[in-house]
Amino acid sequence: STWNNLLSNITVYPNPTASVINLTMNQGHDIVFGKIDSYKIRIVNSFGTVVKEDVSRQPNWRANIGDLRPGTYLVQVTNGRNNSLVGTASFVKD
Repeated sequence: STWNNLLSNITVYPNPTASVINLTMNQGHDIVFGKIDSYKIRIVNSFGTVVKEDVSRQPNWRANIGDLRPGTYLVQVTNGRNNSLVGTASFVKD
């Protein structure tokens, strides 16, 4: 179903990482959610606190996360046009 595919709509690499994170938004969800003109990206720590926010107009995004504490983080990507969820992924910061 479409809902199950939601979780695989974004890819985070390398994982685990020490300094840089790359995010790729797969384009298949455009059919479900309509046109996406921007992606809102939030990185959330294990306490639920947003530690980094950004907006990308491209389906690829890169950020330096060297200043984050070691641990597991969740990346949430939403459609900037209507705030629908594009996907979520987790990564480990070494």
